[in-house]
Amino acid sequence: MFDLAEVDLSSVYIFDASPLTHVTRVGKHKAIGYVNFSATVRARFRPPLVCLRQLGEMLESRGMKVYYDGGPSGRGHQQEIADLVQQLPQVTYDRKLVPAHSYFGENSYLPHTLIAADPVTIEKLLESNRKALYGFPPSVDAFVDLIRTVHIDHKLPLGELIRLAFLHYQLYGDREIPRLFASEQPPEPDLSDAIRKLQDSIEQERQQSNKLKAEIAAMQRELDELRAIRKGRCA
Repeated sequence: MFDLAEVDLSSVYIFDASPLTHVTRVGKHKAIGYVNFSATVRARFRPPLVCLRQLGEMLESRGMKVYYDGGPSGRGHQQEIADLVQQLPQVTYDRKLVPAHSYFGENSYLPHTLIAADPVTIEKLLESNRKALYGFPPSVDAFVDLIRTVHIDHKLPLGELIRLAFLHYQLYGDREIPRLFASEQPPEPDLSDAIRKLQDSIEQERQQSNKLKAEIAAMQRELDELRAIRKGRCA
């Protein structure tokens, strides 16, 4: 595989199994997408030539983050990824427990990849489902490093988050960000304190009202007595 630094991004060949729609819809209909490319014509990498540099600039102008992946050696967050996969539970296949992850190994036949990501939507998705991350950073950069380094089984909540990010329309069209854990749903407001305070306030107002009524009644009695005294004198 060619060194990515040597690839002329203004003239590359696209892998025919990963059309440009995978990335051009990012930020509109999906949160992340990719397209595989090669600097030379080879099996399934055929003309026409595509200017990925222009495509990347267009995506960045819309606020998307663009990554050019040339191989595992250039990826970050590797220690965090290693810590994460050690915490992942196993999954069952054919009545056997197997690891829920597998690394994408060093392979000279792997193509280069352009990855586009919607940072706002992805970070909202991760923040809303922190429990699935096992302490992994909820950032778009870390998420992209994760998905291009290791495969996570979709049976796990983290695998489901990755699947949602790649799906069309699931996170767009005024839809709410999915929450995979009931405990992470926004809690119902606790109104007991407010109700108690309101009841106390009503009781205080009632007591003050009764006190005021008693004072008015006492003043009325005094007034009546004064009137009686005055009437007796006049007689």
